[in-house]
Amino acid sequence: MIRELTKLEDLEKQLDLWIEVTRAAEAELNEPQPRPALERNGVDKEAVQQMSNLLAKAKDELNEAKQEVAENEAKDGEPDKSVYIASHPNLSMVQSIMHSGYMVGGQVETTAAQGASGSASAGAEMSLSQDALTPPQKLFGGIFDEPGPGYAVGWLAGVTYSVFQKTQPFRKPGPMVKLGNKARIVVAGDWGTGHARAQAIGKMMQQCLEEAAPDQDRHVVHLGDIYFSGLPSECSSRFLSYWPSQPAPDVKHWSTNGNHDMYCGGKGYFQVVLGDQRFSAQRFSSNFSFGNDHWQFIGLDTAYDEWRLSSVKTGNQAVWAAGLIKDAPNAKRVLLSHHQPWSDYEGNKPAKAGAVAVDAAPLMADGKTAAWLWGHEHRCAIYNPLQPAGWVHALPFGSCIGHSGVPCKPTKEQGPNARHVLLDSTAGVIPGNVGETYGLMGFAVIDIDGDQAEIRYYHELDPQMTSPHFTASL
Repeated sequence: MIRELTKLEDLEKQLDLWIEVTRAAEAELNEPQPRPALERNGVDKEAVQQMSNLLAKAKDELNEAKQEVAENEAKDGEPDKSVYIASHPNLSMVQSIMHSGYMVGGQVETTAAQGASGSASAGAEMSLSQDALTPPQKLFGGIFDEPGPGYAVGWLAGVTYSVFQKTQPFRKPGPMVKLGNKARIVVAGDWGTGHARAQAIGKMMQQCLEEAAPDQDRHVVHLGDIYFSGLPSECSSRFLSYWPSQPAPDVKHWSTNGNHDMYCGGKGYFQVVLGDQRFSAQRFSSNFSFGNDHWQFIGLDTAYDEWRLSSVKTGNQAVWAAGLIKDAPNAKRVLLSHHQPWSDYEGNKPAKAGAVAVDAAPLMADGKTAAWLWGHEHRCAIYNPLQPAGWVHALPFGSCIGHSGVPCKPTKEQGPNARHVLLDSTAGVIPGNVGETYGLMGFAVIDIDGDQAEIRYYHELDPQMTSPHFTASL
């Protein structure tokens, strides 16, 4: 991650600079004389116009983001100095494009801040070189002038963005995959940053898989989000390159769809991630299931039509998932999704978590749902039994596991409905640059044996996993 692209005030400066340079290029390309330097890089009017439109939308979203951050800072009583990752599609795409442009242009330097491992930055791992921070003294003073490789790469990406916006088709799920009577399921959420700390979490997950008993089936689940925009290149370089376990027939891999995965129309998620050999059991569908007579693990897609489980785009996923119980009437189900049906921290607005909860009602009507694991919020929280309006039965175990890969501010308070939260006051924090602290990253492990299941939570300050910070039966 590049510091100037993940600090809101610095991102605004970069965005304004790109707007300035893009406007200048747009004006020059409208002049009658040729521009061989731009044309040599494949840049034309269409590329610059596409980028100009994208930057304008991103600027509007950045202003919204500034207001959201200011409100959160006022509520917390302190400034937020952690890494900023936009939850806005156009601004996220701009972060993706700028990152690519500056990396290709060789305009980045490694930061010196130390993380938990003693060798990796706790927050952003890179910073921009001085030439990327300084506005050009002149723009296109002559017909052979060019603004630099970073902008050229970005403008070309602006054109491909319009292609990525064409959403991938939603695919029906395949049949349920057989789960052994004994199994280990490793679960992480919001892991796809490629950050060195996320890589360390990936190695811990790998160790959990390797330490499974010989008679245990092995599964590893990602709860969605590859940053910044789920582009195919990001899915390869930030996710698949570090995802635990090389292709092996006895380890099955699963991934739910996240909102960041859909910011490019889902091309990276549906084609690159699900096209990887390790994820072959998922059959290119964002809905999946694996189970036996005692347990059913069911992957739901809350991102394709964001915050919905039932829509024209996806069909009624809750009815599909609830219907799977007919093949194992004594089984308990564990739901897996990116977005949450409940939050003590972000609220339960009707258009967000409240919508997920309403759509999930069919899954809460038979008393078979034992647990629901989700990501999205970059924290670790386990809730007491939850029963939003419209649910016939309460959810016995709900948990956010969204703290696996994004450097984020620590969670300071336990929510009113929370059973356990990974707090800075109890578990500690990771120091970053001056004035910065980061919450701990981690993941969960489920071991099942017949009709019994135990879930354990580990964090990065315990790399040998000698003592889980929370354990429960499902």
